[in-house]
Amino acid sequence: MVGFTAGEGCFSIRITEIKKAVKVGYQVQLRFNITQHSIDKALIDSFVNFWGCGKVYSRFGENKIDFQIIKFEDLYDKVVPLFHRIPLQGVKSKDFADFCKAV
Repeated sequence: MVGFTAGEGCFSIRITEIKKAVKVGYQVQLRFNITQHSIDKALIDSFVNFWGCGKVYSRFGENKIDFQIIKFEDLYDKVVPLFHRIPLQGVKSKDFADFCKAV
């Protein structure tokens, strides 16, 4: 999983401004994502079993599918510990380090 993530995975942090009647705030969404061609759907579906969480999404109008984990508890309890035990190599390790600061 670590090698696959190094080549095809993404750790993202999204910050969205939320404007309500009198308050302005921010929402932070963390996401672990792997995208593949739809021909590999069986492989991507197996990631749900591997992680015990996450969902698979088909991209409308594209031949791509995404595996995503966005639930904070799953990121904190499952994703981060795996990549601490088996570290990523290369530039993706820097992305993961930044991601960990947010988790």
